Amino acid sequence: MYDITTSTGNFIANGFVSHNCYAKGMALRFHQIETPEEWGIMTNKIKPSLNPNRKYEGIIMTPTSHDITLSNVDLAKKYYKQLLLAGNTLLIVSKPIKRAIFPLSDHLEEFKDTNQITWRFSITTMLEERRKIFEPNAPGIQHRLEVLEEMYDRGWNTSVSIEPFLDITLPTIVASVIPCVREKIWIGIMNKQYCPKKLWVDNKLAKLYSPIILANFKTLIDTRFSNTGKIKYKDNFVNNLPKNKQTILTAYGSGGELPPELEAQENISWKSSFK
Repeated sequence: MYDITTSTGNFIANGFVSHNCYAKGMALRFHQIETPEEWGIMTNKIKPSLNPNRKYEGIIMTPTSHDITLSNVDLAKKYYKQLLLAGNTLLIVSKPIKRAIFPLSDHLEEFKDTNQITWRFSITTMLEERRKIFEPNAPGIQHRLEVLEEMYDRGWNTSVSIEPFLDITLPTIVASVIPCVREKIWIGIMNKQYCPKKLWVDNKLAKLYSPIILANFKTLIDTRFSNTGKIKYKDNFVNNLPKNKQTILTAYGSGGELPPELEAQENISWKSSFK
């Protein structure tokens, strides 16, 4: 898989940022920014790293170090269309903004039936208060769900990234998005090294990502949705499951009921017009 990451000094535009604590940590690690303070300073140094007129093998995932915003959507229109005309296949990843994604999809409408584009939208929690902690300047959850539903209704190939999931609403996310996903739902956890220690500790992420809790989530989700063929787990999730397979098989008991840690999950609801 190719990465069409751009060389941006940071990733903020028009009030929406493709960032949270882990993305900021990655930007620092790979020297896309040199100090944490640079994260909130907008630059316009957008230089796509691939030749848009060349045919590449495999899938091009784009973007990864920024997001599609009102300030760069015209550039995305130009380069994505060139890549598609060259015969490439794109996986477009975003915390989506309606005013950017809808015009972009309209511009690429001629490729909808060619299976050259999959839109993968990031939805990591169902709780706005949680989203504001980890993704303070990104679009709200309802906004993203509405983009997903609209893109599905328009006939596009749709996918969802729940990586990293940020709280116990994980099963509710899956239940909410799966009716509007044509491709896969990818589930993963946060890499501790990309998250500030205070956020990690205050939000009890070590417990959330503990092997037995992950096993509970997987058992519940697989029991309800494995027959759809749409659920995929990232390696960081699978590698943190209990090593004892019997522990996973009996995580919920025979009835698939929720363990005490996740009982609050049943009290979380999402009212949508999903079909």
